[in-house]
Amino acid sequence: MKRYAALHIIVLILAVTTMLVLLPGLCRAWLVDGFETRFSPPPGTDPPSVLHGNRQTVTGNGVTSASSPLFAHSESKPGDVNRPDWREPVTGMTFVWIPKGCFMMGSNDGNSDEKPVHKVCLDGFWMEKYEVTNGQYRKFKASHESKSHNGDSLNGDRQPAVYVSWDDAKGFVKWLNKKTERTFALPSEAQWEYACRAGSTGKRFWGDSPDHACKYANVADQTAKRKWSSWTVHNCDDGFSATAPVGSFQANDFGLYDMLGNVWEWCEDIYSSVAYQEHSSNNPIYTQSGSSRVSRGGGCDLLPANLSCAKRGGFTQGGGSYDLGFRLLRTN
Repeated sequence: MKRYAALHIIVLILAVTTMLVLLPGLCRAWLVDGFETRFSPPPGTDPPSVLHGNRQTVTGNGVTSASSPLFAHSESKPGDVNRPDWREPVTGMTFVWIPKGCFMMGSNDGNSDEKPVHKVCLDGFWMEKYEVTNGQYRKFKASHESKSHNGDSLNGDRQPAVYVSWDDAKGFVKWLNKKTERTFALPSEAQWEYACRAGSTGKRFWGDSPDHACKYANVADQTAKRKWSSWTVHNCDDGFSATAPVGSFQANDFGLYDMLGNVWEWCEDIYSSVAYQEHSSNNPIYTQSGSSRVSRGGGCDLLPANLSCAKRGGFTQGGGSYDLGFRLLRTN
């Protein structure tokens, strides 16, 4: 009996020892498996840190739209602790880091000059958070006058500087580069469209529908209702019949304001209706002959249905308008 009792004790000790050895590993495997099941991205997708800009966006009409897989490979996210907003000390302009990446430029639904849709890859750059304001531009040219439109003054310090030609904008860039010993520039239209889309693939950075455009853009909704009785009311009153102070509407996912509406914005490229046929795939810019320069974004009197990140315009580089301004990027 004593021999059997001793054997039972030995067996029990071995069993307990085995459990003590195996239990932590089993628990750890269970915990890890449970965590991965509940918190990991779906199979076949990259981690969210890689897919910045590819998350689904809820549009104004409640519809979600997923971004293209080509809009990936971000090196950091706006607002990331490694890339906080940068403030330029001379004018006080604020810049947001735009991560490098690839996207499909152009549109098959717009004008012929928006075709063909083509893949473009860009290096990262700093983009001005807002359009250049009268207050900032007057540090360069104190006598600047933005005049008025529809009976409203465009001269407020926080309103975008307008009646600024492409040549004037380049003069501002040259002055600022000398003042700061940094390198500022007008964006290429590829950089501009990439920044406007902010990872989206629809017509607008908030979705394809023009509904609720007044949440995101200073557009001609109320003006249109007065002009066309058949115009569909979008149930918003932006309170502006001309340019609005910058940042009055919601930003896109890159943290950039007024990328659509308010004023058209000068780009570096020469305008050509066939420019996309000659674009390179990396950091393209069209520099062939021509008397007009590209403008992007649309102005304060554009109808919501006509807003698009792919929409292109061309203005004579020596001219100006009440709805034409600019923003800068920083390359170093």
